[in-house]
Amino acid sequence: MRFIVALFITVYSMPSIASLKLDGFANIGASLTDSKYAGIRTQVSQHDALFADEIDWRQISSAGLQAEWRFSNQVQFVSQLVLKDSADHSLDDKIKMAFLRYSPSPELTVNLGRTAIDLYMMTDYRDIGYAYIPVHLPTEFYGIIPHESLNGFDISYKHVSDFGLITSKFFYGRSKAPVISDGDFTWEVRLKNIFGFTIQLEQQDWLVRVNHTQTTAEDGYPGQNELVSALNQVPDAIWPSVMSVKESLLFQNSKLTYSAVGARYDNADVILQGEMSLVDSKSILLNDLLSGYVSAGKRLGSHTLMLTYSHIQADAPTIEPPLISDPNLNALYTAVKSATDFYRLRQNTSSLSWRYDLSDTWSLKAQFDHTHVRYQPSGLYLHDFSRNPDGSFSTFSISSHWIFDL
Repeated sequence: MRFIVALFITVYSMPSIASLKLDGFANIGASLTDSKYAGIRTQVSQHDALFADEIDWRQISSAGLQAEWRFSNQVQFVSQLVLKDSADHSLDDKIKMAFLRYSPSPELTVNLGRTAIDLYMMTDYRDIGYAYIPVHLPTEFYGIIPHESLNGFDISYKHVSDFGLITSKFFYGRSKAPVISDGDFTWEVRLKNIFGFTIQLEQQDWLVRVNHTQTTAEDGYPGQNELVSALNQVPDAIWPSVMSVKESLLFQNSKLTYSAVGARYDNADVILQGEMSLVDSKSILLNDLLSGYVSAGKRLGSHTLMLTYSHIQADAPTIEPPLISDPNLNALYTAVKSATDFYRLRQNTSSLSWRYDLSDTWSLKAQFDHTHVRYQPSGLYLHDFSRNPDGSFSTFSISSHWIFDL
């Protein structure tokens, strides 16, 4: 936060001849579901969830304000404040962007400060509901990683080639975001030494994008050291299945990689879009997390219909319980299962979305999602353990979205 405050002080100390542009967005939406066991949410950083017989206004409702101070054609300062449901209610969390932009030429841009971490095709406008067709982006792809902002810098270069416009971006920095699980478990996931690059090709109606990012976990999850220390006291003969994996339960200083490819075709009549990513680490907690989606849409005047299929899978290892039953050993087994099963995921969602554009700045939307879940409980949701697990469930959402200038 001190870094962001320093940037604001720097901007306000600059000459007052800068021009100021303000714009923003607002999303208002409600959802209902028939899921009794799995509480629906769109991101793992959300503290609240939607269950059957409820109507939820928090998941997809949000508002944002963006300001751009233009000091010259080469130098600008951009900031964005977003209010939405999250476990972190601090001002630091609400400031999604705050960076100085320097463009010495039309081809080269350098950003310094807090920028949007460029992991996805729709990174720059994922919070602006008016900018895309569905009510919300696929949870299986956009909801599993809580990090949205990067404190650091990025450099992008644009080049017109025979193949089209090629944009290359390199970024470096650090980030933090909360992961929320059952029982008010909160893990502030801090990432350091985030290094990534993105290459994007645009040609007429096509966009193709490739990203690779690697980083290091600064901290472990709460209680990881105590858990491993307790496991070290258990003889191998009593619990042979856990001994081979106990050290990989430590997440601190683990190396993580994220690789993604995406493509979009939009000729103003038909829309085809898809993204796929793979997340991996040396820790047993997060291995081979594969997720992706494909969408096909059709514009019919002011109306747009879109079908989306999204999928996520990550198979955690099967750890057998201790060979003897004991209250302390049983508690340890429960703790190990809770840690390893958070990213034990395998599910898919089929969605039908409708959008109606009332004007150039206002749209109405509706969306029906049907989800099949193989592993429950799941890290994507919060759970009501007094009820039996749902193998499948449906969710319906309606929303209204605006963009505006001030």
